[in-house]
Formats: sequence, structure tokens, C-alpha cells
Amino acid sequence: MPELVYSPWATEAQRLETGKKAKPWRIDLVLFVNGLPVATLELKSEFKQAVHNAIKQYKTTRFPVDPATKKPEPLLTFKRGALVHFAVSQYEVFMATRLEGEETVFLPFNKGTQAGGAGNDVPDDINQYATDYL
Repeated sequence: MPELVYSPWATEAQRLETGKKAKPWRIDLVLFVNGLPVATLELKSEFKQAVHNAIKQYKTTRFPVDPATKKPEPLLTFKRGALVHFAVSQYEVFMATRLEGEETVFLPFNKGTQAGGAGNDVPDDINQYATDYL
């Protein structure tokens, strides 16, 4: 489901207040299996923002407990919400299984390069992304 408003505590006034800025109560993409949330994905294009912007977004605006209401966010709560949270760009993927604000640890979810380096190889086919395995 694209552009999912994940917070049941976000009011319409709060959503309208954000205007054209990044909407703090929306996640770019959420994958469900039979109605159960499996993964959330924040998608970034290296043309405008790097994958590290998605990681920062998870750490600074995606809290398992709403800071204003102190109520849990069902989709982001560990052992209740999505199993994994991905930060994705055309070139790299990072993942975390537990969101804890600034303490959140993201691990690389890349295949590695043929030379044995970190990241992903750029594909020979211009119609593919380095992260198309995801």
C-alpha cells in the first residue's frame, strides 16, 4: 500500500498543517500479507535524497510511541507491527527490525559487489536498479 497514513492519532488538522513538506504520518510503502504488516519502506531517489535521508527519517519521525499522545503506533511497535523497516534507494538498502528513535540500528541489506566491496553492483542493463533484488 503506497503512502500509508500509519498513525491513528494524527488528526486531519495535523495532516493539513504539513502542506507540501514531507508528511510525518505517512510511510512511502507498506507490504502486507493477508492483512498483516510485514515491511515498511521509505523510498529515496539518489537524484534528490540519499538512502541516509530515509534512515534519518525513521530515526527522527517514525517513533513506536507517539510523542504527543504517548500512545503506541500499531504499525511501528516491535512485535506488534511490521517485522522489518527498509530504507531504500536505487543503489543501497538498509534495514532495521526495531525502531527506537535515535538509537535505531540500521544494517546493510545489500548483496555486495563482485570485487568484494560493500553496496551493490550497478547493473549492466540500464532498465534495472542495483536494488531490484528487493
